[in-house]
Amino acid sequence: MNLLKTSELNDDNFNLFLSLFEDYQEKKLEEFEIKKLKNDIFNSNWFLKVFISFHDNKMVWFMFLVKSYSSYKLKDYYYLQDFFVQKNYRSKWFWTKMFEYLINFSKKNNLPRLTWMTNQKNLKAQKFYDNYDVDKTWLFYKLNIDLWK
Repeated sequence: MNLLKTSELNDDNFNLFLSLFEDYQEKKLEEFEIKKLKNDIFNSNWFLKVFISFHDNKMVWFMFLVKSYSSYKLKDYYYLQDFFVQKNYRSKWFWTKMFEYLINFSKKNNLPRLTWMTNQKNLKAQKFYDNYDVDKTWLFYKLNIDLWK
């Protein structure tokens, strides 16, 4: 059955999320990293929203949204920081459900836009996003400050 239950992450399901997050990180987190992650999600001023989704009682994906502000529209919006789907659930159906959830969340909250970036080598993701009416006139840049001289 294709039932997907999506909700905002909470303290009750944090440990399930942590297991999936460690798959994403490809490592087991140290205790101090777990505390920092939990604090950043639940107790900080990062303005993070983390959504999780279950399929047949198994957590299959998560996404991190970071609140930002449009000075042009004078409204908040969210930046899709991270999205991770467990390997054996990476079908177009799951991607579509996640993206529809994100669009509906944005509409419900009267957000003017969503932004995200994907690696230019990730052609599969680009092909998926091209199915939507996305504005591709903007360029995103990344400066690694720790490498800056």
